[in-house]
Amino acid sequence: MVENITNFNRDNATYECLAENGIGEPVRATAILHVYPVCLVTSKIFLCYSKKTHVQGEEKIPEGFPSFTLQPNMQGVEKGHNALLPCRAVGDPEPQIYWLRDTIPVDMTNPRYSLYQGASLKILQAQEVDEGPYECVAENKVGTAYSDMASLHVRIRVVPPYFTIPPENIYEIMPHKDLNLTCVASGSPLPEVRWRKGNIEMNKDVIPRGRNVLTLTNVKESDNYTCVATSEHGSIEKTAQVIVRSLPGPPTNVQASDVTPTSVRLAWNYDFGSEEIAYFIIQYKPKNAGQFSEISGITTSFYVINSLTPYTEYEFYIIAVNSIGRGQPSAPISITTGET
Repeated sequence: MVENITNFNRDNATYECLAENGIGEPVRATAILHVYPVCLVTSKIFLCYSKKTHVQGEEKIPEGFPSFTLQPNMQGVEKGHNALLPCRAVGDPEPQIYWLRDTIPVDMTNPRYSLYQGASLKILQAQEVDEGPYECVAENKVGTAYSDMASLHVRIRVVPPYFTIPPENIYEIMPHKDLNLTCVASGSPLPEVRWRKGNIEMNKDVIPRGRNVLTLTNVKESDNYTCVATSEHGSIEKTAQVIVRSLPGPPTNVQASDVTPTSVRLAWNYDFGSEEIAYFIIQYKPKNAGQFSEISGITTSFYVINSLTPYTEYEFYIIAVNSIGRGQPSAPISITTGET
């Protein structure tokens, strides 16, 4: 059964506005409201729709009355992304377009709202406050047409914290130097990023989001520093070890043996303790020469130097190298090569 099309016209009436203040006669003004069904025009036939009816027939809609060629539809958008609610209308004269949300006009002075191609509603960086039912309204001097209602849903993306630039595992620094520890984390929402020294939180007064640079000045001792990224969806952490290293001390007790006309074997001592030595360097030259020759990358505490000049007095130095750099050379040892 198809309901009578007059349901479209239940608000058709003459309306009167009455103004009075108790002095003199009231002032009256009247206006006639004509409500037309929502119609799509095909040739000379109007296809008319309501929520409960589907009626096809000839309708006496005024010439030039606005009609929609593109209706808004339900949209879903991620928070912070742009949304576009489509709309297009025709009429004679060309209708003006405005939008309603929850039957209230959209504030187009808000810089996040604008009309795209004159009719569609563009929303920049959609927020939760933008959610709701929207209507496109087309208006000219002939009348006003309302589009279908379309809802905008703003989705909040949930991403647990994760590091984009985690601190390094180990930082090596010389005593009394400065060091910056950088930690960058992402997620949705953007997590708070803190630094902790052992169990003590650093810079509690300021907790930045996304990125935190901890500046250490005049570092005197080794310690562990932990970056913690926290949001309502979880917490992660990464610990960096700051190791204060000094340049290595000089090797001691340098001894020569197995001296030949062209070679000599050197051996030395080094008090490693907790210090990590990368390698040793031997520097040598004839006693009266100005330029040293150098052998690098020695990982033992002895070495045989070849290709020496016979019956020549040489000076030898041993240098220890760690991750910071070269230490002081050992005391020199003088050796005279053998005769041929």
